[in-house]
Amino acid sequence: MAKYSRRDFMKRSAVAGAAALVPPPHKKADGPVVRTETININIVGGKITYDLCRGEVSPGDRVQWNCAGHPFAIHFPGATPVGQISFHSTNSILIEIPPNALYGCFKYFVAVYDGSGVLTDDPDIIINPKPKG
Repeated sequence: MAKYSRRDFMKRSAVAGAAALVPPPHKKADGPVVRTETININIVGGKITYDLCRGEVSPGDRVQWNCAGHPFAIHFPGATPVGQISFHSTNSILIEIPPNALYGCFKYFVAVYDGSGVLTDDPDIIINPKPKG
């Protein structure tokens, strides 16, 4: 797990893209309630941990990353299921998986500023085909 300075983190976050907009939970205009997969990010013993080891979603679902008390960033290198590649926030990021998202397992990059430096990790998320019916 690499450690970077706060300055590097803020510089990289600013260059990476605008903060994600966080819409309130909602019902789609055409009917069904959107499913939200929540992934809580924690710092334990100088390492990033998650309450959910791997997110699994389908097109049209939403993913919310929470990291209370620490600024953090999410970045999808290479192929991405979400269009915009980078997001950063001080506590929560919420994205919607587009209806035409690619299926598969996608690596993403997490960076969290813990007060003394930046911790990084590279978990993955699975985009499953939309359930029929």
